[in-house]
Amino acid sequence: KDFYMPLFKPGEKHQIQAVRMLALVLGLLPVPFALYVPALLKTVFFARALRASLTVIVLFGFYAPRIGTKRGATIGLVLSVLFTTIWFVLKDPFGIDNMYIAVATPLICLLVSNVFRKTSPRGPEPIKSAAGEAS
Repeated sequence: KDFYMPLFKPGEKHQIQAVRMLALVLGLLPVPFALYVPALLKTVFFARALRASLTVIVLFGFYAPRIGTKRGATIGLVLSVLFTTIWFVLKDPFGIDNMYIAVATPLICLLVSNVFRKTSPRGPEPIKSAAGEAS
């Protein structure tokens, strides 16, 4: 009424017809969503799992930056997307949700990259000047 009445200034008969039409439209509007909710929910949960893998990388970057490497984080994200997608397509084998796969994959990649790191966990050695002292 708040939008319809000021714009069109209908009579009482037209107002009742408009309310009935609007009630019909608003009643039928959720029907397609109700029919496709299972597929929509699956997609939403899959996206949530992928966001969780990114969250693992971000949390390690903020709270444990010395664990893992950039290469380990990149490989972890790529493998996480790959493994999570495969797990999702296989419909969660063994009853293990794809969320666990999405969180475990980058975690394992970061830890493995930390074990095989070429520099010390404290970072690269300080740069030495030509005189032989650290700058």
